[in-house]
Amino acid sequence: MTFQDAARNLNKIVRFKDPKVYLEGEYMLTGIVVRKNTSGVFMQAELLQSGNSLIYASLNQIFQIEESTPEEESA
Repeated sequence: MTFQDAARNLNKIVRFKDPKVYLEGEYMLTGIVVRKNTSGVFMQAELLQSGNSLIYASLNQIFQIEESTPEEESA
């Protein structure tokens, strides 16, 4: 997911997938964190898990959930 996609999906449900730790599910995208290290700047997504747990993940692990249109639902 790009920064622009993440900004559009703030406070919406997104899909998070991390095969390294066998995590996959739908979470609320609550923020975008910009961090600085020795090699430059990188961004992370702040995801709210059920309750008060937060997950910080790379933006490339976040996917937008396609919304169905009213025409698709009536078909």
